[in-house]
This record gives sequence, C-alpha cells and structure tokens, in this order.
Amino acid sequence: IEKVRIIVLDNCSSIPVVDTLKKSGISLNNLTVIRHDQNIGINGNILECFRVCVTKWLWILGDDDEVDKYALRTINDKLQSTDDDVACLNFDSKVSSDFRKNIKRVMSLDELPKCNAGYSSILFISTNIYNVNILKKYIGDGILFSYSFQPHCAMLISCLIDKRGALITFPEKIVNWSDASVLSWSTVHMSFARQTIFDLRGLRDHSSYPILYNYIMKGYDNWKALLKLNDFFCSEDKGLASKKYALQQTFRNVKKTPMSILIFAFYTVILKTNFTTIFFGKLFRLPISFYQKKANK
Repeated sequence: IEKVRIIVLDNCSSIPVVDTLKKSGISLNNLTVIRHDQNIGINGNILECFRVCVTKWLWILGDDDEVDKYALRTINDKLQSTDDDVACLNFDSKVSSDFRKNIKRVMSLDELPKCNAGYSSILFISTNIYNVNILKKYIGDGILFSYSFQPHCAMLISCLIDKRGALITFPEKIVNWSDASVLSWSTVHMSFARQTIFDLRGLRDHSSYPILYNYIMKGYDNWKALLKLNDFFCSEDKGLASKKYALQQTFRNVKKTPMSILIFAFYTVILKTNFTTIFFGKLFRLPISFYQKKANK
C-alpha cells in the first residue's frame, strides 16, 4: 500500500468524503480527497481520474466494487514485467465469463475480437489498469463519448486504432463485481451504450468493422441480465417509448435462446397493448419468476 497513491474523487456527494473519513478514523499519508463543486456524472468522474493522475499507472475503482484480497500484489507482480508500450492491463472477473487460461497481447484493433477478453470485460472499468502516459493523449475521445458509459473504452480503442499501445489480458482476478441497485446504472442502460462506440472516428470504415460489430454487440452469456428490465418497466418515470426502446436494445444484446425469444415476444405484446405501470409490474413478474425458478434449479 506504501507504493500506491490513493485519490478519492468526491462527486459532490451529500455527505463529504472527508467527513466520512474523519468519523472512521482513517488517516493515510498517501490519501488525497478531491471534492467537485458540482456532480459531473459517472463518466465525467472517470475522465477526471485520467486528468488528475500523476503516476504512470491508474486503477479506477467503482465505489460499489470489492477489491480482491491479493489484488495489489497481483497488479504489482504484473507491472514488474510490463513494457512501456502497454496501454492497458485487463484482468478477468465473474461478469465477463471469459474463462481465460492464459495471457493474451493485443497490438491493434484487428486483434481485439480475437483476444480472450469479451467487450463486457473491457467495459468493466475496475478490471483495468491504464497507462496514463499513453492514454491521456486520447482524453479528447473520452470527452466526446462521455455520454455513452464507455469513455475509457473510446480512449483505449482509439489507441489500438493508432497502434500506439498494447492491451494485455490476464486470467487472474483483482476485483469482485457487485451489481449496483440503482436505475441510473444497470446492465440495461449499459446495453444501450454499446452501439454508440461505432461513432468513434473511422470505426465504421475500419476493415475489421463487421467482426468488431459482432464482438462488441455480442449477447450476454447469462440471461439473468434481462431481469433488470423488470425494474425499468416498473419505473413510473419511464414512458412507453422508453420502455419499447429498452426492450429493443436489450434484445439486441441478450443471447438468443428459445426462452429469451419467448419472453421478448410476451413483452412485445404487452407493450403494444399500452398497459399502465401497475399492469407492467404484475404481468412482467410472471415470466421472470418462472425463469428465476428454472435458473435456480
């Protein structure tokens, strides 16, 4: 821990992080707290990490992710043998289901779909260690895609397009993913963002575009991701148009199985009848409850 500099970006929280630290009695010489005057959003805070970082390597941790007991030791061991031309180290996690067995090195965008890390793993920011000296040059692309939940991916992909830094994937785990139970952050909202990355400079005209499209838009391996739809449909602040869009985008990203097709057909019929939120809440739980029981078995 002595080799690590910790910076907490307080995104204008209702209870200042400094006050929380004082109450907890935590005091570290290598800990700095920076509080924003305004809440700049999730993606704005991610980009701010790249801007304020003064070390070569950056590990951005989500506030709802749990650090593995041996994470720092694992990261330090890998960095000892990492070349200066490496832009990102990506570690495995339960959210990716990549089942990695060895180390892969990606030198260009053409090689990305062939690596052993799915795009979900690249999106999961807490599993990545970034070389700030390389990626800080692409912060403009990150700002451009700050609306998309994936500014860090825009920066990395731009780097791979220019072949200015490598991506190395490892089978070890450094963080445990915990699903945030808020409507502003879910697998549904993340699925909406995936296709926006193709607006990145020159990506649609890239020679590997068809393969990249399948790689980035690949369906979730776990159907349980769809259970987030129930929260979305039961939300009273979401209109019918938003719910139809949620259904369409999630179906594009979820793995196609007889069960998923059947449930989506059911959802489509319900949406077309334009039932109220009360009916949504009751009717949508029927197929979801059925699938939950089947999955638990």
